[in-house]
Amino acid sequence: MTIRLFTIALLMLAAAAAGPLTAVWAAEQRPGAKSATRIQSEQLQHDDQRQVTVFSGNVSLVRDGLTLHGYRLELSQRADGSSTAILLGRPARFTQLPRAGSGEVVGRSNRMEFDSRTEVIVLQDNAQLRRTEGERLLDEVVGDRITYNSAAQTYAVQTEPGQGRAQMTLLPRVSKPAGPAAPEQ
Repeated sequence: MTIRLFTIALLMLAAAAAGPLTAVWAAEQRPGAKSATRIQSEQLQHDDQRQVTVFSGNVSLVRDGLTLHGYRLELSQRADGSSTAILLGRPARFTQLPRAGSGEVVGRSNRMEFDSRTEVIVLQDNAQLRRTEGERLLDEVVGDRITYNSAAQTYAVQTEPGQGRAQMTLLPRVSKPAGPAAPEQ
């Protein structure tokens, strides 16, 4: 415990001397993690007893093709190595590069919650989600609350009563050319 606190203190001191703070949780230290999680911010406060770290000021989190940006991030680590994050921004933003395909998913809202165990991102308050392929917009949804499952690549939109309606814009898909026709016999 003392060595761990000393290590954290040394890292914080080195980061302070170098500029904006960067925190990295290595995959070897987090069972089940696919790769390291890198978080950069202007400040951080860590509570080792509760396993909670609060990052503030121009926060950026990068992990496995997921990037989160906002002004405040509260990261809670579970005993199994997974974590939950609450991100605030005006707006907070995320970008996800799906495992399959060349597309991208981009979300914006004033508050986001991310669970690394379920790979679910919940966007709340002025939520917007866009899926693109290259420069081409595939679809866009808007609502009070959007729940995006990045593993399954599914989403659900909810609105508060009296606050408007869920909206979805679908653009025509580009059909892929069929292969060569089979020769007639």
